[in-house]
Amino acid sequence: MRKAAVVCAKGIGDGLMMMVASHRLKHANYSVTTYHNKLSELSGWFPDHGFASLPPLEELKATFLPYSLIILENDNTEKAKCLIDLYKKGILRNLSVFYPTYEPGKHVALTSWDRVFNSTKSMVTNISVAISSLLQSREISTNNGIIPPDTLTHRKHLHRIVIHPTSSKKEDMWKKESFLQIANSLKARGFEVVFSVSPIERPEWLEVEEMGFELPYFTKLDSMAGYIYESGYVIGNDSVVGHLASNLQIPTIVISDCYKRMRLWRPGWLRGAVITPSRLIPNFKGARLREKYWKDFISTRRIFSALRKNFRRDNLML
Repeated sequence: MRKAAVVCAKGIGDGLMMMVASHRLKHANYSVTTYHNKLSELSGWFPDHGFASLPPLEELKATFLPYSLIILENDNTEKAKCLIDLYKKGILRNLSVFYPTYEPGKHVALTSWDRVFNSTKSMVTNISVAISSLLQSREISTNNGIIPPDTLTHRKHLHRIVIHPTSSKKEDMWKKESFLQIANSLKARGFEVVFSVSPIERPEWLEVEEMGFELPYFTKLDSMAGYIYESGYVIGNDSVVGHLASNLQIPTIVISDCYKRMRLWRPGWLRGAVITPSRLIPNFKGARLREKYWKDFISTRRIFSALRKNFRRDNLML
């Protein structure tokens, strides 16, 4: 059987999205290994898929030499540059680079195996189109093979709303007080509001427990995934939780700083609401009002408006 490697960027959301390529290759009779440092924690949700951590730079050649096809999500890291260089030197076979964005002056020349993404389409859609093109197939699928354990019930706790108020980058996080305002308003209306943060972020959010909100401690991705799968809704910044919720068909509201960027990076399975500052707010060079003060240009009223639309579909009142 032919062997394929799918090499993801480090974000867990990136891993979930690149599983679209892995799953498609698996059904094309490849033996597939997906390289990501955290995704193995969800191995129980991806039956019959193989995972491995990314090796150090000095082991890239030996690790990827046995593969007849390598798919790389370009993230402009030394790892990506090294893999591309090994291919250019003829050491690695059939490297296909998926470029979320491509700049001729910044990146190496494209090969016939490479694919450049359409910035107006989601990453999930782009990956599904790219892998179909490589396999010379007309069938396009966003299925990444995720299967929740049968011990769980989808949206069992319909009135439970998970708020994910953090992000890997502080500048991508909406205001803490705004999240708390939403949480208090929802709690007053009888909803169960839960805050989800990583163990490392937990000390900064312990205060929500004193305010009467749950703050579950998730040590592994699979326990967080199970909790989200049984919840009704997710609200948060652009992060793994939004992508995971979308992948699990949980309605999401994602708050972000840039409409243009989110056309590509929005959750790409169940289409949720993406709330960004109005494009009418000036952002010209020298001022950058929208870029600098985006958090102040998103009101809690807009979040509640998006929530009401979701609630109406579920016959809930807000």
